[in-house]
Amino acid sequence: MPQETALYDDLSARENVAFFARLHGVTDPRTVAESVLRDLDLADRFTSATYTLSGGMQKRVSLAAALVHDPELLILDEPTAALDPLLKRNLWKRFREMATQRKTLIISTHLIDEAMLCDSVVLLQHGHVVAHGSPDSLISQGNVKLTYHEEGTERSETVTADSAAIAKALHAHGLSLKVTGLDIQAENLEDVMVSLLDKKEQK
Repeated sequence: MPQETALYDDLSARENVAFFARLHGVTDPRTVAESVLRDLDLADRFTSATYTLSGGMQKRVSLAAALVHDPELLILDEPTAALDPLLKRNLWKRFREMATQRKTLIISTHLIDEAMLCDSVVLLQHGHVVAHGSPDSLISQGNVKLTYHEEGTERSETVTADSAAIAKALHAHGLSLKVTGLDIQAENLEDVMVSLLDKKEQK
């Protein structure tokens, strides 16, 4: 599924998806097309010409065309851009279901909240891999700010985000009862990615 829709503007949503279904040899392409469009909340726009649909709706029709033959490998470029939060969540639920069925999904996105939903993330810069791993493993390369509140005073320190480093910092306090509060400000995946890209640029 390309970022820009690759559909026939003068065909209806159903005709577009059924066309791609026929190209893939799907049995009863019209019925399957309607089923996929219904799953993407487009049941009331089966017969609407594509050019009359909003950008978000066109993106859903494009996604339906990619899903209509139940592929083993699905490559998606910005699949949920311009979609409302509820539909985006439903789509990601479907993506996760596909993954549990041993299907492979490769998703290109600049949305960090979507990257967090993936099993593995690859960070690219100028066509080169800067970092890769699970979202949690990448976040662990960042930093955590620990702020201690002790008897009316406040002290902060920054450690790496892995659990061993945090535990070591806390051990220094011996779990003192004087520590009445602990604020932890961890870098998120976007913070870590920006830091990694900056380091790569400086080399």
